[in-house]
Amino acid sequence: MAEHVDREAYIPLRRADLVELLGHDPVMSGEERTTLRQLAELMAAHFHHEHHLVLDRLKCSYAPFDPDQDTVELKERSAEEKQKKLNDLFEEFDRLLMRANFRRMTQDELMETFKIISAWGIKMEVDLDVFERLEVYARGERQTHRPIRLWKKFWKTIELSVDVYSRLVIIVKFKQTPQGAENICTEDVFLKIFKDIPKADLEMLLPGARVRFNSLDRGRIGFPIITGLLITGWNIIKTSVLGLVTGGGTLMLWGVAAGTFGYGYRTYYNYNWTKTRYNLRLTRNLYYQNLDNNAGVLFRLIDEAEEQECREALLAYFMLWKYSGSEGWTLEELDDHVEHYLNKHVGLKIDFEIKDAMAKMERFQLVEKVGEDRYRSIAPNLALKRLDDVWDSHFQYQCLASVDTESHPAAADPASTSTPTS
Repeated sequence: MAEHVDREAYIPLRRADLVELLGHDPVMSGEERTTLRQLAELMAAHFHHEHHLVLDRLKCSYAPFDPDQDTVELKERSAEEKQKKLNDLFEEFDRLLMRANFRRMTQDELMETFKIISAWGIKMEVDLDVFERLEVYARGERQTHRPIRLWKKFWKTIELSVDVYSRLVIIVKFKQTPQGAENICTEDVFLKIFKDIPKADLEMLLPGARVRFNSLDRGRIGFPIITGLLITGWNIIKTSVLGLVTGGGTLMLWGVAAGTFGYGYRTYYNYNWTKTRYNLRLTRNLYYQNLDNNAGVLFRLIDEAEEQECREALLAYFMLWKYSGSEGWTLEELDDHVEHYLNKHVGLKIDFEIKDAMAKMERFQLVEKVGEDRYRSIAPNLALKRLDDVWDSHFQYQCLASVDTESHPAAADPASTSTPTS
């Protein structure tokens, strides 16, 4: 079982597309394609039910901290109860992100990312002391190319290679209100998900981040101020000397003062224009790269985790069913075959989570052991029956053995429940 530190476990294929890919494998017959689709539908139903329960727990944990909540709380919670709810939320959210094959970024990794200087990104300053809890999750590290105009190339547009995260998720709670965000409630927890974020621009996504000018922008603002002071000082000295000689010092001083004021206003205007340009670029990036916020993030991530788990189980079963033979495979052999299959047929290089996939297969009893360390799938028809049996066991309610027909006469005679006519 190969370890691929440069690969991710995420399988970027829609479940429907994966079923189509496996169904058109040369080893499949027409009848087997129908069976495969049925297996996929039953697996999807099971994972959907399981993740619906996860979503319910997450919604209950998030409700006291949701800034967009429009329902009322029936009771006041103590500080201890709120803290327990907060801890539960972060723990359940972390488990959900792991199911969706995200990776939690460490504090050291965040600090190293903040040091990266982007060729065109906005340089930000982030005060981490305003956060009570902050977690950042990433998935899909890759390189892409973006156009940029560089003065070193005489403002010619070139394609620059950029390291990006395909998906980035943030969960944050403030312990104090950051500067410039006085309307933020420190009792709330904020969830954000973004797409295609350059590593150098990660800090711009954090609430409370402030724009920091680069050296070129500082020069545009600072150089006119310094030169303006020097020129103004020289003009004052020159005007004072000429005034003593010609006797028109007062008028000249007023003219110098007006010129100085105009130059100062121009410098102030340039400063505000530069700041507005940075804020506009920041707003534009956040608008087009933001995928969802707060409770909406939970729904999106639940869907991704559900799809991901179904893909893993389906791939593992298919490989054992059609390729392992009667002797079965070890976990290492199954892992290698899945990775090779996706690389050969789709060009995807992933690190398949074989232990996670096999745990799902054993939970549904879709595999059997051959010897000490080898596995093979059960027959497809038996797999369908077992999945159907597991589905039937999800809801087991005891019905009343008898109905009091005297107090409920309609129960004794179903025909009596007909819709009355007007």
